[in-house]
Amino acid sequence: MRKNMLNKLHEGHLGIEKTRKLARDSIFWPGINAQITDFISKCSVCLESRKSNTKEPMAESQTPELPWMTVGTDIFYWNNNNYLIIVDYYSRYFEIAKLENIRASCVITHMKSVFARHGIPSKVRSDSGSQYVCAEFRQFAESWGFTHTVSSPHYQQSNGLAERFVQSVKKMLSKSKQDGKDPYIAMLKIQKYAVGKS
Repeated sequence: MRKNMLNKLHEGHLGIEKTRKLARDSIFWPGINAQITDFISKCSVCLESRKSNTKEPMAESQTPELPWMTVGTDIFYWNNNNYLIIVDYYSRYFEIAKLENIRASCVITHMKSVFARHGIPSKVRSDSGSQYVCAEFRQFAESWGFTHTVSSPHYQQSNGLAERFVQSVKKMLSKSKQDGKDPYIAMLKIQKYAVGKS
């Protein structure tokens, strides 16, 4: 039964510390931390995808006072599809939408859908992708009443939270695909961990 629980906890391949946190929130038995460490250190999917070079951490921006006050957004490509990610800087809650194309009109439509569910943020941060720096996006920001901040083209890391989440999400999706698991389960795991950290 414990091996089944370890498999369930590690479904999203979140790593040792994040899996321990999930375990603390849901289950306990003596020696569970050591067993989690041992289990994950032998996981072939995690071993194969572990980064050999670590990058310097991205500059962290100040945490807003309220949820959904400031969000970061980015577009990423995975498994022959483009996706939009929107991350709340306060709670670390994120949403992902599969895009039909990467034109501004498509990005705006998906952002409107997310904003309709969660409210309009005061500030939206993005990189300088053409979808975000065009007249259509400026008009969207103006008509929906949020401030749009664009990171420098030479320093994309100033949209650090969204950039970091893109890397985490792509890693989880790839691990799930490689492991033959449902990628949406992995998304739930990373979502739970991200929101639990705030």
